[in-house]
Amino acid sequence: MLTSPLTLFRRALLLLLLSPLFYMAWRAFEAIGVAMDAGWFAPRWWTLLGRTLLLATGATALACLLGGSMAVILGARSFRGASFVRATVLTPLLLPPAFMIAVWERLAVPGGVLHHIL
Repeated sequence: MLTSPLTLFRRALLLLLLSPLFYMAWRAFEAIGVAMDAGWFAPRWWTLLGRTLLLATGATALACLLGGSMAVILGARSFRGASFVRATVLTPLLLPPAFMIAVWERLAVPGGVLHHIL
């Protein structure tokens, strides 16, 4: 049976995205001695898994609660200082690209680091 190129692309993309995640998880467990020494299903492994799931669930719930409430407040009401609050909320989203532009400008100028390397 022939597989469409789009399906092959999706599988390759999934493998490309998930393989570093699995490698990172393996290295994390290996670093604490769970993967090789104590075995995958040792009591310490279950404790670590429980703490990880609790932290991930709690952080996700808190982010959804705070983010959703902020979106409702900022979108539904007009209050004094709303533009300042919106700018404060959006600033962390805009800073990383601006920072990367500044870094690449410094690296790629004729006297920059990339000029000396290349």
